[in-house]
Amino acid sequence: MSVAVLAQQGTSAQPAGDRPLVESSPKPARNDADQVAPAPDLGRDMAIHQMLDLSISAKFDGSPLEDLLKYLKAASTGTNDNGLPIYVEPTGLADMGQTATSPVTVDVEGVKIRSVLERALRPLGLSFTVKDGLLVIDSRTAIALSHLENRLNSFETKLDRILKAVERGEKSPRR
Repeated sequence: MSVAVLAQQGTSAQPAGDRPLVESSPKPARNDADQVAPAPDLGRDMAIHQMLDLSISAKFDGSPLEDLLKYLKAASTGTNDNGLPIYVEPTGLADMGQTATSPVTVDVEGVKIRSVLERALRPLGLSFTVKDGLLVIDSRTAIALSHLENRLNSFETKLDRILKAVERGEKSPRR
């Protein structure tokens, strides 16, 4: 049974419509030295990206952030899914001086959900990414650092492969 989590201050609540705003999945792992991040759920991540490409209309004039997120979850809900699984990082909100009730303003028609999120979150100093089967909302700085860490990890993996090939005496493929 799924329990909704309003990431703000770790309180639990059930939004209208019996659909959880935020899935009770554990928070995505950060790359700490003593912590191993779980294997990415590429199928769920791809499904989230497809939901983010859905076109919607949205009009929020100073409404609480949590209301916008509930609306986006409902707007992305299909016949075979529960909509966007949203996780709001409480530390990111706090770092930017925001809460789940911070006001957001957006007035658009026929725009992708990802654009609605970008327009609503940017003034709050927040951004989003898709990670480990969740749409994660965090501070813009934390999201940028996460993307940078991912690129660095990818580079390190490629470099390790090249070094191992050199150790075995193999030639590097030309590109």
